[in-house]
Amino acid sequence: MEGAIIARCVYKNTSTTIPIYVDTSFMGLCYEVCSWFDELIVGEFQMTHVVLDHPSCLLKSDLDVRVLHLSCYIDKQNSVTIIINDCQSPCESNSGVNGNGFSFNIWDGATPSNTNDFIGKYVAPLPQTYLSHPLKTYINLVGQMFIVGGGGGL
Repeated sequence: MEGAIIARCVYKNTSTTIPIYVDTSFMGLCYEVCSWFDELIVGEFQMTHVVLDHPSCLLKSDLDVRVLHLSCYIDKQNSVTIIINDCQSPCESNSGVNGNGFSFNIWDGATPSNTNDFIGKYVAPLPQTYLSHPLKTYINLVGQMFIVGGGGGL
């Protein structure tokens, strides 16, 4: 098992160990987990990995599995705990995994609103007047006679 990270997968009150290799895919890991836990169905559970001295992270893609393997390899850790949680059908984040291993979103029948309704209807606001007319006239007539320099004593 050279190059493999041993994943201790915990689901409810049962656990098993699964090797994670450099080329292990997310879907491969999902199917492996489902083969050990009969009541699990691919796409209806979430996997969160826990590595010592690192925050826990949700596994959602092939990249996540590769990063998990790489971080364990760099930290010279040969094991990781993966916590498996059931999702309310479908997963709480409204995401799932299809048979090809690609993630997809479930819209629940909602259609996105047309966010381009404002195009062509935007009008720039009128210019703001920051100085009153009398003050602006005074400055134009008298000019800005400021004493230049930081002279003067205390």
